[in-house]
Amino acid sequence: MKIKKAIYITAGCLGVVLGAIGAAVPLIPAFPFLLLAAVCFGKSSERLHTWFTGTELYKKNLESYVQGRGMCVGVPHYLFLLRNQDAAGRRSRAV
Repeated sequence: MKIKKAIYITAGCLGVVLGAIGAAVPLIPAFPFLLLAAVCFGKSSERLHTWFTGTELYKKNLESYVQGRGMCVGVPHYLFLLRNQDAAGRRSRAV
């Protein structure tokens, strides 16, 4: 049982690190890594889960989804703009 708990804690910590990087870098998605961290911390340690759900990283990226409200209104628009900006950059480099 201790090995399983250690694996969940390690995976949760890795998810937090990759999710933090994904929150800062637009090309890496933060959501799946933070969701992994939430699940792993929920299965391993109540203390870590409580800590994680209290962080700003969780509140900005996952809280509305977990509560069943889906994404915030601005997130899809932001992602759409990022996608179009990236596509425009690729076209100008190809010319």
